[in-house]
Amino acid sequence: MIYAATEDTITSILRDELEYLGIDTQLIPSIITPVGLRKPDLLCCNGGVYPIEAKFKEKDLIKAIAKVQNDYLKHHKVIGVKGGFAVLYPKELSRKVSYFDIKGLVLKSSFKLIAKGEFRP
Repeated sequence: MIYAATEDTITSILRDELEYLGIDTQLIPSIITPVGLRKPDLLCCNGGVYPIEAKFKEKDLIKAIAKVQNDYLKHHKVIGVKGGFAVLYPKELSRKVSYFDIKGLVLKSSFKLIAKGEFRP
C-alpha cells in the first residue's frame, strides 16, 4: 500500500531514534501552562524538559518557533522547561511511499532544527 506519511508517523520514528540514543521522550504529551493546555509533538526529558514542535512546510516553521517561544519558553519558570526545538521535516517525507520505506527514508533525510533555550552538557 502506498500512502503519504503523516506528521505523527514521522514524529513517532523520530521518538524511537531519540530513545535509541538514550534520550527519554514522550510522544504527544500534554503541558499545562498559564495560558492553557498545550500539546507539543514530542517532549525530551533528559537534563530538563524540552518540547519539540515539528512541521512539514517551510512556511509553518516560523509558527513552530513562535509556539516554542510563546507557549513554553515564555512560561519556563512556571512550567519548568529549559528550552525547546522547532523541527522542519524534509519535503521528501511528504511524498507517497510504502509504509515499509518510510523509516529508511526518515533515517536518510536531513532535517532543519531550530533550538532555543538553555543547553548544557
